[in-house]
Amino acid sequence: MRAACADRGGGPTARAAVLGAVIAGAAERTGLPLPGEAALEAALVPPAELTGPELFGAALGCLLDPDTRRRSGAHHTPPGVAAGLVRVVLGDDLYREPETVCDPAAGGGVFLLAAARALRTRGAAPDVVVSGLFGADLDPSAVAATRAALALWAGLAGADLSAVAGLATQVRQGDGLLLDDSSWPTAPPAGFDLVVGNPPFLNQLERGTARVSRARAGPRSHWFRNGGLPTTRSNPAGGSVGLG
Repeated sequence: MRAACADRGGGPTARAAVLGAVIAGAAERTGLPLPGEAALEAALVPPAELTGPELFGAALGCLLDPDTRRRSGAHHTPPGVAAGLVRVVLGDDLYREPETVCDPAAGGGVFLLAAARALRTRGAAPDVVVSGLFGADLDPSAVAATRAALALWAGLAGADLSAVAGLATQVRQGDGLLLDDSSWPTAPPAGFDLVVGNPPFLNQLERGTARVSRARAGPRSHWFRNGGLPTTRSNPAGGSVGLG
């Protein structure tokens, strides 16, 4: 994949093209329509044993050069770590109603995948699970990877295509520190039930990565209402937050 990216000149445009070809290859392997497909390239069709929802996040991580990774704070979280954090955040509560989960710095979607699997294990229908997943990322390739990952999970779980189509607006490009609930048209007006993820904290001692703008510092309060937790429909006192 790195060679294919280099052959295209490198950079964000080349990265997006290679990722799109990998998504197209996964669609070919599984027979499922996946968002973000580009032209099919035989050299980028993944092996059957690697064609799973985590593929796209791993591909994205492989395509990021070290400098971009450092400047953006993009670091891959192992699926087991994400699953462990989600398990802790969910606790022992039984599944009561459609949960809404948001990762404001989605990356390759590893935390949303962990949440989807956890809620499915608790008995939630695949359509209900996928319609409650929300995310954002500054990197358009990360958005494409997350949408494809969740779509593949949902398709393999038997979700209806109409529910999968909602990912186009549920996972969007943007700075998670500046977005609020209204940034997602189908988000619950009272807030998300769970906020999980591994946001890019970045090195605050370096000029190139420090966040100094008050505009970036202030809007974070919408994630932490009512004593530090986002409000929910079922629990006006707040939901749950788990950040790696």
